[in-house]
Amino acid sequence: MALKAKIEKALVKAFNALQDLALPAVLTDLSDSAFDFSTRVASGESITKNVELVIVDSKKSKANTTTREILIRSTEVIDVSRYGKLVMEGESWSIGPIIYNGQFITSLEISDG
Repeated sequence: MALKAKIEKALVKAFNALQDLALPAVLTDLSDSAFDFSTRVASGESITKNVELVIVDSKKSKANTTTREILIRSTEVIDVSRYGKLVMEGESWSIGPIIYNGQFITSLEISDG
């Protein structure tokens, strides 16, 4: 078995072991959007991707904004930068900077403000 396949298998096993911590979420954004100036409405095809994530860190600012660092398997999402929102537990989060985007795992920031 090639090293890449072994790492991917171990990563799936690690996420399965973290089942109590792993949360389902949906990445979403508009793609190929267009703005109709006569109706003042943006339209486009909505792109969504179901993922499982693990929350690594959570911080609350003085402005009462919560920022979280999350981990997603890179094999689930090829290009996180094409998404602008993440819906988790019924709440919408803005996708912030990507902290690490490796071949197997992606770490990024999300915020509720």
